[in-house]
Amino acid sequence: MKPTTFLTTVLAVSLSLFSAAAAPLPSDASLNATSIFDLAERAGTPPPVPAAHPLQPSLGKSQFLFRAVTNDELVNAPTRYIVGKPPASHKGEAGDFSSTGAIYAFSDITQADKWGKSFTTPRFNHYLLVKFEYTVSKTATRKAFASGTPDWVTFVTNNYAKRPQPGFDIVEGPISVKSAGSFIPSLDEHGQMPHQLAFVTPAGMATLKVSSITPIPVAANAPKPRFCPGCTIQ
Repeated sequence: MKPTTFLTTVLAVSLSLFSAAAAPLPSDASLNATSIFDLAERAGTPPPVPAAHPLQPSLGKSQFLFRAVTNDELVNAPTRYIVGKPPASHKGEAGDFSSTGAIYAFSDITQADKWGKSFTTPRFNHYLLVKFEYTVSKTATRKAFASGTPDWVTFVTNNYAKRPQPGFDIVEGPISVKSAGSFIPSLDEHGQMPHQLAFVTPAGMATLKVSSITPIPVAANAPKPRFCPGCTIQ
């Protein structure tokens, strides 16, 4: 081989190696965005589900809220829910946010509708959709839980056990389900936490005024996928 040919070959190989070393590698983000999902699909498993977003306090402004009245509570509905007035009482059963009961509601009407259709038993052919007008109170005490934090778990656990603890007029946060002897937040079909609002005391219930009451038919043979399996019905 001629000296000039040898030098040309060495230079070409060196340039090729330098170009390969200098080429940018794909970022971690791009690898995560493609490889994980491709591998999941090839393995026949669904891709990773995004983490649930923390719940934001929602009762600092006046708004309409919704409650589904189902099953045995329908008997008390005519005296408990009167248009133009606050709810007269609640069921008095221990639940997530009170050991002595509360009026539970949603700010999203679709959540209330899902709840009503999910928990209506074949013995009943409808539920009542109660629409409340909520007005912010300067004196009612409020507590908001963003997620299933340790203090949320303790608060929920104590309420079901009816242990004494500081209470509030109004409480909002995740719905609980039982898991391994403790409580975790319920997640919907999108992996997010449904947001429940509890009006516990007379001062809390006084912030509500019944705006309308609408019977919603539910056929006995209609599909009833559970809104949140393991939830306590109130």
